[in-house]
Amino acid sequence: MSKPITKKKNMRFPTEESLEPVRALAQEVQIALSEPQRTAAKSPLVDGMVLNAFSATSFSRLTAVGAVGAAAAATAVATALGLSVGATVATIAAPVVVVGAAGAAAKAHAKTQKLLQAKAIYCKELMLLQVQLQNQLCNETVISDARERYTRSLDRLLCLAIGDLKYDLGES
Repeated sequence: MSKPITKKKNMRFPTEESLEPVRALAQEVQIALSEPQRTAAKSPLVDGMVLNAFSATSFSRLTAVGAVGAAAAATAVATALGLSVGATVATIAAPVVVVGAAGAAAKAHAKTQKLLQAKAIYCKELMLLQVQLQNQLCNETVISDARERYTRSLDRLLCLAIGDLKYDLGES
């Protein structure tokens, strides 16, 4: 097993929001399993739906918690050392940049870990739903053509979604 994909540009599902089609697919399969007469005509998902694996990402403001206190300490040190105004400004800015960058890196890592956990959970859930859907398809003795096409379409979509999730998780 290789490492999970961590660069957003290489991910099939780079954000929590991009997992929305996976959520919708899981819900649709659950409904299909509970309603044996359900067909594509009753489904909000269209036959052959393409999962939107890349949605626009939004940028959030970075917050540098603790940067103000670090800057005040740096100013006191610079003043005590008799540094010039330019050196004092550089000394003040350095902790803000360092703390801000460290905070942003920690926030990004936590967000990536949360996203990987969500992908792993969805991957397991979709694999279970796929087995249940395939079992139901095999066990139904009387099935309409519309129901069979609908069930097989859901199975294809499950395969695609599971493949993309496994790719992001480094399992493909």
